[in-house]
Amino acid sequence: MNAAGDSLPATGTLTIAAPSAVSLTANKTTPQTLASAGTIIFTATASGGTGPYEYKFSVKGPGTGGVFVVVQNYGDPNGNQYPWTPSLAGDYIMEVLARNQGSTAAYQTFKQVPFTITSASAATSVTLVANKVSPQALATVGTVRFTATAAGGTGPYEYQFLLKGPSTGNVWVSVQNYGDPNGNLYDWVPSQAGTYLIQVNARVVGSAAVYEAFTQKSFTITTGTVATSVTLVPNKQTPQSIATSGTIVFTATASGGTGPYEYKFLLKGPSTGNLWSTVQNYGDPNWNLYNWTPAQTGYYIIMVYARTQGSTAAYEVFRQYGFTINP
Repeated sequence: MNAAGDSLPATGTLTIAAPSAVSLTANKTTPQTLASAGTIIFTATASGGTGPYEYKFSVKGPGTGGVFVVVQNYGDPNGNQYPWTPSLAGDYIMEVLARNQGSTAAYQTFKQVPFTITSASAATSVTLVANKVSPQALATVGTVRFTATAAGGTGPYEYQFLLKGPSTGNVWVSVQNYGDPNGNLYDWVPSQAGTYLIQVNARVVGSAAVYEAFTQKSFTITTGTVATSVTLVPNKQTPQSIATSGTIVFTATASGGTGPYEYKFLLKGPSTGNLWSTVQNYGDPNWNLYNWTPAQTGYYIIMVYARTQGSTAAYEVFRQYGFTINP
């Protein structure tokens, strides 16, 4: 009887010794998870006859209706090896028939081995983080990168990103599908102002589910314009004596855009080798104030860059102020 319960056909009269046994081994142990099984190679080895031998592989399991289905026939170039990539989880039986090469018998010996493919546990959660804070001005936002991270399952995971907002007619549109080379990263370049929802769907690689976990993030793009001017005012007048100058506070004030603004201060003079040196960067807690305590006498230039908060531009406007420190 074969695995389907049918009577085995007669082997016929042989002029050479038929194989008396055949082994069937896999290069991976059972069970394997569907998400990580990949390709499993079954190797058959006949023995007990004169050979050479040929092999026929069949499989029974999910999707075959409970009967053996031939997956690799006699004479296949793979010979005694069958590479199997499971597509569904479940319990399988792999069968190999062996016979002398050139024989007309259906088979002369056979072997069956069970193999189980388990369902990988699904993702239970996913986070979505942007590299810029909301809101952002359309004029300066540039590219916003969203990073998704799934958890709670066996992984690996894959991701799908959807967008809903003014540029999509306020309907959900898939902007990056499962299997995209960017993986868990989605780079968004807004083209219209308004409030958007970005959604990420996550699932275990190989899953047929639409998603196993999802999350949404709201992001607002304003019609804000860039700064058009900036002032720079010290609290002490030039010149000052190094002996009595103490700390000089420069206050920068940008205008002409919608803001809010951020500032960067640079200094050039004797203490910097007369080269521009950044002395306070964007995002510093002092914000629009720069506290300067001169360390050497001479002529200095203090410069401020201003830009809309969140902009990736080096600056939108700038202002310089000359200041002399005497002995």
